Amino acid sequence: MIPYNATETSDSEAIMPWTNIGLIVVNFLVFFYELAVGASGGESAIQNFVQSFGLVPCEYTAHCAISPGTPAPLWITMFTSMFMHGGWAHILGNMAYLFVFGNHVERSMGHLRYLAF
Repeated sequence: MIPYNATETSDSEAIMPWTNIGLIVVNFLVFFYELAVGASGGESAIQNFVQSFGLVPCEYTAHCAISPGTPAPLWITMFTSMFMHGGWAHILGNMAYLFVFGNHVERSMGHLRYLAF
């Protein structure tokens, strides 16, 4: 099912969901950067990018060494990995749901609480 609309909501339409729009824009910018890394450096460059900025569970549990190029402190990858997508279907699907449902969540929670959420 692909969402295109959410009806019968009681949230105020007067509040513009700037945070949600910003999150969608940042997701697309990071995705386009991923595409550029892959196009300019080949498969090894995109693998290094994902290994560096994606969340690698064994790095958190100290079961493997931290990859060179991983940002410090390590917990930053919990946030950078949220903006990475594996392909066009992945990002378009996620952003469709975020656009339809995130607007209403932001309107009910407010901008800052929504961003923290």
